[in-house]
Amino acid sequence: MKFTRKGYGELRRGNDLISRHTVPEEAYERASAEGEGTYSYRPPSIEIVVPKAAVPAPAPNPAPAPAPAPSPSPSPAPAPSPAPAARLLRASDLVYRGRFAAPLPIGDDGDGRTLNYGGTALGLGAGGNTLFVTGHDHKQLSCEITIPEPTLAPNDAPRAQHVQGFFDPFVGRIGDVRPGNDEGSKAGGHLVAGGELWMSAWTYYDASGTQSASHFRRSIDLSVREVVGPLVLPGARPRWIAGAMCEIPPEWRDRFGGTHLTGIAGLPIVSASSAGPCAAAWNPQDPAASVRLLVGYPLDKSLSYQYGGAPDQPGGQNPAWNLTSTVRGIVFPPGSRSVGFIGTHGTGPYCYGGGDECGDPENMYKGTHAYPYVYRVYWYDAEQMARVAAGELQPWETKPYAIDELPILRLDAQAVDIGGAVLAGNRIIIAQRYGQGAMPLFHVFEITAE
Repeated sequence: MKFTRKGYGELRRGNDLISRHTVPEEAYERASAEGEGTYSYRPPSIEIVVPKAAVPAPAPNPAPAPAPAPSPSPSPAPAPSPAPAARLLRASDLVYRGRFAAPLPIGDDGDGRTLNYGGTALGLGAGGNTLFVTGHDHKQLSCEITIPEPTLAPNDAPRAQHVQGFFDPFVGRIGDVRPGNDEGSKAGGHLVAGGELWMSAWTYYDASGTQSASHFRRSIDLSVREVVGPLVLPGARPRWIAGAMCEIPPEWRDRFGGTHLTGIAGLPIVSASSAGPCAAAWNPQDPAASVRLLVGYPLDKSLSYQYGGAPDQPGGQNPAWNLTSTVRGIVFPPGSRSVGFIGTHGTGPYCYGGGDECGDPENMYKGTHAYPYVYRVYWYDAEQMARVAAGELQPWETKPYAIDELPILRLDAQAVDIGGAVLAGNRIIIAQRYGQGAMPLFHVFEITAE
């Protein structure tokens, strides 16, 4: 039998998974080695019938025929796929371990060498015990800080220290993600991969929808004045993926089609961003390869519609998503089937206008309001995202299996705003902007053992 089409597929005998293969030829060879039976392989859909003659055991001797049946030796085939047995996480699986404070400023608000009005674009350092984070909102400078052991003491949070001071990681090119940009750009995330530091950036107000690139690559040493980018990651809209980045556990990489996730949601001008959590699979070692959008919602297919929202009212009051909702962090804990999108959501009456008009004491600016606001995590099943990668679902046909609020305390009259989230071992670290006045506060949740 000759096969010419190549692609990814699974070989099954009935409901039993025999193996995963990259090309149909291997599926036929594996089926022949397994023994008599009818096998299915998809995609593409292929039926393979193996007659008795194809069984490697000698035909005249009936004794070997039952040998494959007990299945102790062939049974290792299902082992490479731990996904079905992996658990789905909920907020009840997260134990709050406490908080730690941002380091003291090196400079001031004028030169931007401070985390005042910052605490965004969180990324894990190379050793797993530091954080990359963006400082003052007006300057978009990056620094690297330590991760002290958190405390539950309400007024005694240990303070992180600077490992690297504040530098412009984009070397003046952040605005190049949108040529002719005059609205300002923001850092979306930091990621250490392959011994290099990756950053993403998004245009703050992209009414024309013309952001054309999203990612940069550079040395981990922030003082180095060299950067590659902005780069275009083909296969997804740049402004949809110019945010948080996280590692995909090894057991899911083949099915997702990448080694890392990247995405952002809830940006000004919703028609130019995803109207719901968003993530694409990509490989920093091959940035020219097309990314795979696994979760993402055009405005006319907003996540809100899956929760009773009317197609002509994408804002409005909605329990899942409205125009005040954001996602600024993505985590994918190994050993689970859960991808967590971490951000904020307005639970009150939806209103467009100034804070005084809309009864919003936390946000006085003109825009979208739905006071009061909550911190939350949108949990997605990795199996469903893998179905998108396989072409069985569209990215907007996915839906969270749970939406949980996170018990993060906040100061009165301070905005509820997530700056980012990262997975550090079995702990999730979340940057709470304005957690201590103008300074961010970092909260630590530990994932419980199963």
